[in-house]
Amino acid sequence: MKEPGKRSEGNSASNEQILRRAWVERDAEDNEAKSLLSQLESSLKERSAELKRAVIRCSAFHEDVQRIVAHESILCVKDDVTALALRLIAAKHLDPAQQITPLLIQIIQGQQTLLDPLYRKIDFGIGCSDHLAIFKQWTVERAAIEILQRAIKLHKASMVVKGPIAMEKFSRAVAGIRSEVARDLVAKLAELNSIADRDRHLGDGLDASDIQVLRPKPFPLRFLSSEAIAWLMDAISQQLLAPTALRDLLEPVSTDKAEPAA
Repeated sequence: MKEPGKRSEGNSASNEQILRRAWVERDAEDNEAKSLLSQLESSLKERSAELKRAVIRCSAFHEDVQRIVAHESILCVKDDVTALALRLIAAKHLDPAQQITPLLIQIIQGQQTLLDPLYRKIDFGIGCSDHLAIFKQWTVERAAIEILQRAIKLHKASMVVKGPIAMEKFSRAVAGIRSEVARDLVAKLAELNSIADRDRHLGDGLDASDIQVLRPKPFPLRFLSSEAIAWLMDAISQQLLAPTALRDLLEPVSTDKAEPAA
């Protein structure tokens, strides 16, 4: 049979392992989400800079083509941008070590293949054979920005949804530990309440005027703050404590002596 001290030490070590594992799992999910967001935002910044350079290179085009660039009046993606953004996020989840740019370029290349016939219809003028490649690079950067912006928006929305879910999982993981803490706390509070009763009953048999002179007055009937009571009630609602656990703490303490029967 284990000694009480050793059993307590064993429980403490076990609780510490459970708590550490819960924190590790929660932090891993949180860090993964934040890391992806950071990578998406960093890639967006890079592609935005590249787009500015691509626009400058397009300044050599004749007026009609420059007008297309200025008004962005031609498609840069064929498929739905949301679907492409989801593909990017899914590809990143499948291969977390992979950088965003190669995954993004792979998606855009597929779109470029679909749009190539449209781009080849543009008249860049005689002797401007390299203008098509410059123009297509401009559409690549536009596509990258559109996909990244949508991916960031979708990922942020996902983080808003998954945050509370992760905390609910964390809460369930540490429920046993918190239940033990809550029970120990109630036991100590009951002990303190019993001690306080010795001073509360000091006023038994005294008139109200006598009690006004007594310093300090008898200990208050309630020694828990509203926040502490709310915490304990919440512990009951989450089944960390039995519904009757607070009966002795929250029931009014009577300081009136019963009047003798007539």
